[in-house]
Amino acid sequence: MLCFFVVPAVLSAQKYNFQNFNVQHGLIQSQVNGICQDGFDNLWIATLGGISRFDGKTFSNFTESEGLINNFTNCIKADHAGNIWIGTNSGLSKFNGSRFSNYRFSNYPNGNFVDAVEEDGRGQIWIKAQFKLYRIDSRQKVFKVEITGPYEILSAIAVDRQGVLWAGVFKKGIFRLDGKQWVKVIALNEAHQQDFFRRIIFDREKHNRLFLLCKNKLVSAEGGALMEKESLLPPVQNDFYQDIFQDESRQLWLLSRQGLFLCSAANLIPFNEENGYIHSNATAIFQDRERNIWFGTNGSGIFRYSHQPFLIFDEFSASRNAGVMSLIEENNHRLYIGTDGAGLFVYDDKKMIPLRLPSLNPQDSHILHLSGDNQNNIYILCATGRIWKFDQRRFREIKSERMLNCPSAVLPDSRGGIWIAGCSDCCYREASGKITTVLKGAFNKFLYLSDDSILTSSLNGLYLLRSDLSFRKIDDSLIDSSSLMAMSHLGKYYLLATANKGLILYNTQSHHSQQLTRRDGLNSDFVYSVTSDQDSLIWLGTGRGVNKLILDTASGKIRVFSWARSGEISSAESNQDAVVYDDKHNLWVGTGAGLMKYFPEMPNQEKYIPPVILQGVKLFSKEIPPGKFTKRVSPWYGIPENLSLPNDENHLSFSFGSSSFLNTNRMLYQYQLMGMEKIYSQLTPNREVVFPGLPPGQYTFKARAYLPGSGYSKNTISFPFVISEAFYQTLFFKVVFVVLLLGLVLWIQWLRIKQQNRRQKEMEEIKKAENIKVRQIASEDFHDEIGNTLTRIQVLTDVLQTKIGTTHEEENRIIRQIKENLGNMYQGTRDILWTLNAESDQISEIADRLVSMGVEIFQDTPIKFVFENKIIRDQDVLLPGNYSRNILMILKEAMYNSLKYSKASTMLLIVERIESRVFIILNDDGIGYDTVHVNKGHGTDNMFKRASRIRAEFVIESHLLLGTTYQLIIPLR
Repeated sequence: MLCFFVVPAVLSAQKYNFQNFNVQHGLIQSQVNGICQDGFDNLWIATLGGISRFDGKTFSNFTESEGLINNFTNCIKADHAGNIWIGTNSGLSKFNGSRFSNYRFSNYPNGNFVDAVEEDGRGQIWIKAQFKLYRIDSRQKVFKVEITGPYEILSAIAVDRQGVLWAGVFKKGIFRLDGKQWVKVIALNEAHQQDFFRRIIFDREKHNRLFLLCKNKLVSAEGGALMEKESLLPPVQNDFYQDIFQDESRQLWLLSRQGLFLCSAANLIPFNEENGYIHSNATAIFQDRERNIWFGTNGSGIFRYSHQPFLIFDEFSASRNAGVMSLIEENNHRLYIGTDGAGLFVYDDKKMIPLRLPSLNPQDSHILHLSGDNQNNIYILCATGRIWKFDQRRFREIKSERMLNCPSAVLPDSRGGIWIAGCSDCCYREASGKITTVLKGAFNKFLYLSDDSILTSSLNGLYLLRSDLSFRKIDDSLIDSSSLMAMSHLGKYYLLATANKGLILYNTQSHHSQQLTRRDGLNSDFVYSVTSDQDSLIWLGTGRGVNKLILDTASGKIRVFSWARSGEISSAESNQDAVVYDDKHNLWVGTGAGLMKYFPEMPNQEKYIPPVILQGVKLFSKEIPPGKFTKRVSPWYGIPENLSLPNDENHLSFSFGSSSFLNTNRMLYQYQLMGMEKIYSQLTPNREVVFPGLPPGQYTFKARAYLPGSGYSKNTISFPFVISEAFYQTLFFKVVFVVLLLGLVLWIQWLRIKQQNRRQKEMEEIKKAENIKVRQIASEDFHDEIGNTLTRIQVLTDVLQTKIGTTHEEENRIIRQIKENLGNMYQGTRDILWTLNAESDQISEIADRLVSMGVEIFQDTPIKFVFENKIIRDQDVLLPGNYSRNILMILKEAMYNSLKYSKASTMLLIVERIESRVFIILNDDGIGYDTVHVNKGHGTDNMFKRASRIRAEFVIESHLLLGTTYQLIIPLR
């Protein structure tokens, strides 16, 4: 790296890559006093008009209007928590991203002049204000700190790489804070007693070495002792050193009012307008994480210097009428440069030497093409059409038997002849001077393949020439439609630079062509020049800088890399066929800005990829204030935390980016909305994405940065948020809705059933009324017809018995049987008539009828009939029409069974209602029977059938010598 700076410094018109940013770019003020970088990789600049934040594209500015204590800022520092500390003429300001907090240290105005701020390893902030030391602890309390006593003069503070605070005290020495005690590390000898050490720098290579900067000298100390040599630097005339900085390559940079210097071996290498640094007064210096070095100036803003491996010789530029038109390196490692207007030059790696052609014609200073043979002879084609041969000592004109028409390229061969391409033909000049036209047409370039093969390009394609002057056209439609600018070859491939098709690789074995364009990573589809190096790398000079290609000749796969930086001289437009890769592994490219020298073999620095940052979340393109859908927003960029949105607030946009200063326009991004998308998007340079009409759900927005050739950023944005469901979209509402809907259906069904039941009940009532009518009519008719007939028969039997008299015993017996049967029939008729009567459906009537039936059956028998009718009128219930008949027949059968078989002395009948059931119990005290072994007759079966018919429960319980109980239980509806 040292040679990189020292050796080129003696070359004429060489420029380094400095880029200026000033007020016109958005910087708040042009006088810069301090620079730092925050955790988001933003650059912060302290000026005499406020502070600015720079993210590589835009500046954001802050002044007293936003809360800064004073616009005259002297220093700036970013702490580990992300706060920005600003030292001003009136005190200290802390900016946390949303607001400023201000601190003062003295009641005297001069006592608040802050010119240094540091943070130690414990997170404490240390301030140097008007030569006094102050500390701000984690509770934001301010303490004045004394190192040697109340009258000390603090000259400098610094924090080493272990996070320990160091301090310089005028006339006292250099001190270090060990815990809570100050320890003198460096004592001052008599030679340095009056030195005011304004800067303390810790060496990156030797941990026990440090540098101390005074007004006009730089001294070093190792192991706690100052070096004997008074100064590592020569004094500057009428000036003093303002600052010192050691970059990550361990180079020391010095700032003074006279300019910017690189310190090496007691020499100062100046940077000025001649080599790219256009300002003289440097006031601040800082190196960012991409290893760019930033310089603050007193009036020109800031400059960025990037360690890009190239130099430019700007005297060879189109603006100076000396554009590079052709380049060639001969075997003595000297570079020949043909220009458009300035003639021929040779560069021997130390100096640039002009070579004057022996011609008075000004057109001979316009060099069209250079070529060489294997004897180190250089052939020069001028705009006049004249061809000159240079043998390292003198020039000799190559004359021909006829003048060529507008030649564009020459190529010598091993036989002493020269191939010449022109706008009307392709010719071969023999050593004798004889010229033979080989091809007709417009030809422009040659490519040497072997002693027997030469490639030439024309407007209508590519031709392969032989030493016997035969030729063959290469048939390829892609090549035929291309405007060929330059040619080279690598293995089995022809490398063809075109003005409209990018780069074409023609495979001489398969006879197939492959095209590379901007879609494949080229800087431009206009490729001016092409060459290859010893490592089989392909180098392209394009309309927008240089591309490097790695070609796998076995598989044909290609990887493309760009060496261009947008807005810098590295992206300058190349010139046609003006490219050489020399034996020292340097790439020379002729461009419109001058001759560019690249150092591809320069040690590669680790490529740093800045973190990707979420810079904005907007709802319907508006910021989301705290308190609305979120309790708080982050102080930096105002990102809402724990964002929860209602269902109709669902149009979100996200902005993000990386604060890159070296690759601002090369950064690409991918994003994904988890909860809606399963994979990341395609790589895109866009830094904003919009998601309209998001449905309810839980989401996480993710984004990451990608730098071509380096990979993805180490961090990934992850922003979770929720869009709530509408009340009608919630599970509770859906369940309630389904339940209500089901309830409504059931309610409607219940209404229908109720209506049907009501109609059925009405129909039953109608039927019941009709049935009562029918029963009433039937009862009346039956009574009138059957009753009268039976009465008449009864009367007739009485008449017959009277007439017969008492003498006819047998006849009288028959007449008595007839009268008995008539009585039974009449009794049955009465039962039928009773059941036909509607009043027999009442339970009280049934009870009364059972009592009267029992009295009739058991009168004139040995069995005493006892009854208990417990049915009261308030408990009266109307039973269905068929109930009374079945109840009567069941109990009648039971009474006759007891009368015939029980041999009982007492029969008890009980009728009562208990809640919703009617109990009818018939109990005798007869001999009983075994219900298991006694066969049941038809009468018993009929009783059970009748009970089942009226849905009643019928139970017979009988025990030998204990009597029999009949129990009929009738449920009430």
